[in-house]
Amino acid sequence: MKSGYDERPLGLDSGQFYVIHVTALIAISASFICAIIVIVLSLKQHKYKNFFDRTKSERLIVYTATCDATFNVIHSAEHIQMIVTTNFVYPIELCRLHGFMTLQLGFAQVILVLFVAVNIFCMMFLRKNISFGKYDWKLFLTVILCPFLVGVGSLIAGAIGPNGAYCLLDSVTARKVNFYITTLPICLVLGNNAILYGLTLYKIRSETNRLAKSLGGFTGSVTRTHVAAKKMFLFMISFCVQWWAIAVYGVWLMFAKGPISLYIISTFFGNAGGVWNAVVYIMIRRKRRKILAIFMYTNY
Repeated sequence: MKSGYDERPLGLDSGQFYVIHVTALIAISASFICAIIVIVLSLKQHKYKNFFDRTKSERLIVYTATCDATFNVIHSAEHIQMIVTTNFVYPIELCRLHGFMTLQLGFAQVILVLFVAVNIFCMMFLRKNISFGKYDWKLFLTVILCPFLVGVGSLIAGAIGPNGAYCLLDSVTARKVNFYITTLPICLVLGNNAILYGLTLYKIRSETNRLAKSLGGFTGSVTRTHVAAKKMFLFMISFCVQWWAIAVYGVWLMFAKGPISLYIISTFFGNAGGVWNAVVYIMIRRKRRKILAIFMYTNY
């Protein structure tokens, strides 16, 4: 076999072809709707306030939702084409475009979560709030440039093509590349999140107990730091929910052919990123109202 086009689309032999793509489109549709709602509500909530004067967690919600909405539009097109034609995406140039954009937007979300994880660690252990630069230019430069270089490198190497159910890394020519470019980074970020989550949660609890004993309560600055850390933790948890099944399936493929049921599960969780982001948005708004109530009570 010379490329993924020489294989049959995933699910045709087992009768799960439509299950895979219908599941993906259901998740994508729900994700897109939730992403648009989050963007509109978030921008409307502070329409008279400069966007870059808002908290990091509020800005990150909009950035993540924008990535999700863009991904949903691009990704739904190839699933619809495959359902209609019962075949891979043609021509190959279109497939490569889909694969390049999927890499771009997927890596953008991974880098966003890494920024969040490092920022939380610095807030709690180094007492330093990392600056994203004026208008978040440092964040934008990293989030756009790094995935772009990965995508261009993959195109030059001829690694982008059909992977069985959509266009990303070719299932024949880039089987090992897929592990090192997608599965391994996702696993590393998931592990990094788990470690930092445990360390910071321990730090928050130890500081809470110490302040409760020594001061009889919280100071405003410490409370704001804890709340900010906990809100940004939600992005890390959302990332784990979205990518855990994809990571498990990718590791499984290194040793044997993955079960189709696990692939369908990973398709749903991976494509429903906007839904998980909406859950984060709701929880952050609830926490915001809660902390405002705490400050009003303590000031009273």
